[in-house]
Amino acid sequence: MEQAQKWIEFYLESEPRNQHRWIIVLKENGEKIGTCGFHCWNRETGEIEMGYDLQTISGLPRE
Repeated sequence: MEQAQKWIEFYLESEPRNQHRWIIVLKENGEKIGTCGFHCWNRETGEIEMGYDLQTISGLPRE
């Protein structure tokens, strides 16, 4: 949980980046559970890498 919170705080900082991340929240209670998005954006070729980070929460399906 602590590591996920650090990533969330990092991506909330405003500065120019070659990546974009969004916070994933549970609909039921608004709890922040991770991030998803893309990074390593090569604007010349249009290539990106996509990924996600999720904290472990009981009751949620795995992949």
